[in-house]
Amino acid sequence: MGQVNRATWSGERAQVFARGLYHVAACDGLHPRERLALEAFLEQVGLPGGVDALAEQPFDYVEAARVLDSAWLRRVFIDACRVMAQMDGAVTGPERDALRAMGAALGVGERHALAPFEPQQLEPGDLLAWVAEQQVDLVSWDDDAQAGYFWPFPHPHHPLRHGGAVQVLPGQALVVRAGGDITDVLLPGDHQVTPQALPGLARAMSWAGGPVEAGLLFVKLGPTKLLRWGTSQAVTLQVPGMGAVPVRAYGRFSLRLAEARPLVERFARTSIPEPEDVEARLRRLVEGRFAEGLSNLTFSGRDHLVEALNDLDVLRDSLVSHLKETLGRAGLGVRKFVIENLTGPLELGLRPVSKRTQSLTEIGRALNLTSTSLPEVASEPPAQLLAACVDCLAPTPIGARFCATCGAAQRRSCPACGHEVPHRARFCSDCGHQLTGG
Repeated sequence: MGQVNRATWSGERAQVFARGLYHVAACDGLHPRERLALEAFLEQVGLPGGVDALAEQPFDYVEAARVLDSAWLRRVFIDACRVMAQMDGAVTGPERDALRAMGAALGVGERHALAPFEPQQLEPGDLLAWVAEQQVDLVSWDDDAQAGYFWPFPHPHHPLRHGGAVQVLPGQALVVRAGGDITDVLLPGDHQVTPQALPGLARAMSWAGGPVEAGLLFVKLGPTKLLRWGTSQAVTLQVPGMGAVPVRAYGRFSLRLAEARPLVERFARTSIPEPEDVEARLRRLVEGRFAEGLSNLTFSGRDHLVEALNDLDVLRDSLVSHLKETLGRAGLGVRKFVIENLTGPLELGLRPVSKRTQSLTEIGRALNLTSTSLPEVASEPPAQLLAACVDCLAPTPIGARFCATCGAAQRRSCPACGHEVPHRARFCSDCGHQLTGG
């Protein structure tokens, strides 16, 4: 009889697995064969308390969906419960109902949970032998709505079945590693676990076929949310006739995670960072590249310096190419980069301005006009309230569906109820559904 893989069936996973097996076995009365099969499983995975302790720990569908953390493991769990249902030689109505409910709750589907059963009576040791021989035949990140830019496939020491399915969804990439080194990168699409599909792994592992072990890391590609940046230290500019001039700046940016290999090399080579850690490092990257590009600019004198620093849009345009080039080496693209303000020595008399600050000034003036309207002119149409476009920042009437300057959508539909909400809303005002990407 084989040994179960403790890397997969241990801790909470083993507990949920055992509770589910007991739930199916006991729903029509616990048969002696089912008890023996459960005892063998509990002994192998190292769970104390025995079968009777499982009766005091009811099966929780929500807990199972959380703990069984891959589509493959949830499917194996349902199949193991099907094996348990056949242990006494007859699959009863209550057992079918339990399997149906499990399949629906875990996203496996009722059809798979109630697939035709083989007409045979199993021995108590057959369940453990079946679990021990399982190989990963489905690799996918099916819950990429969760926070995080990286997701390691949670069975790194479980063998991948030759010919198994690998699903990489749009907006993802799958990085394959052996011994910590990247061997292959799979882009969106359907793939198979074969030496032909994973040539780098085949070379690294001298793998010609059969089961194989590999580290699998999913990377979420696409735009980041809008983040703030600011120079932690003053950037020193060398100006003829003035010497060293310190300036500081801050603003907002959004990057595009574009290439999986350099992203993993930089952010997740030895450990998986939390989203906050990734965003903090992105800020430092942008701040450093901004300071580097700004310090490399040349100025002929004081007047040239003041003119260049006062037009934040032109200054940004002069630095974007440097940002794109240097960040591109880290697998990042520049989606949006805005300088909101810049300060320098008082004697320079800087008055930095940008399209954004002009928009905010116009919005402020419009709001001030409506708030100070006199009673005798209240019958006249009030000044139209304005907001900044979510994309180009141009003044846009509040409630407008599209920007008149760039055409960007200002509103979107709630995926739960279809109600139209502002583009940056975090929750639907009609049904309360939490929105993403706002």
